Amino acid sequence: MNLIETEINDRGYTIREIKLADAERYQSLLLHKDVKPFIPEQLLPNTIFDAIRIVTSLKALSATNTGAYWAICNEDNKLIGSAGFESWSQFHKRLEIAFELHPDYQGQGIMTQALTKIIAFGFENMQAERIEAFTLTHNKPSMHLLKRMGFEHEATLKKYRMFNKKISDIHLFALTK
Repeated sequence: MNLIETEINDRGYTIREIKLADAERYQSLLLHKDVKPFIPEQLLPNTIFDAIRIVTSLKALSATNTGAYWAICNEDNKLIGSAGFESWSQFHKRLEIAFELHPDYQGQGIMTQALTKIIAFGFENMQAERIEAFTLTHNKPSMHLLKRMGFEHEATLKKYRMFNKKISDIHLFALTK
């Protein structure tokens, strides 16, 4: 799957394929004190080698047709966030979306602009009929964004996922074509 660089606003912000050169900024993003509480500890890149491993696996999603992940970049083409489809069930025409944005860039509409392009790509290029998002029940900013993007809260999944050594309730949101 070809992830073409796409402008998301008139300020020069883009989404593009995530690259190994993004590993250090990606590590910094996930370890930011305001982002880290929403990232499972086993997915935190505590070393640069962890970050390279994670970025490599995100890049592999499109190469293996199992998902697609983008870097969200500022006008200097530096990673400020990421978003994409962590899993893709082609048979069921279903994608699972995930996203994160550096707090310095939140509240400016950047993630909304990026997700608008990414969701369109999922429906048009990946022929999805459904895009799902799973959030921790206390992740208010993500829930607010998903609702604003047209996702509907479908369920609260009780004791659904292990999160940092604790079984946690999860909200399921979905958007259909």
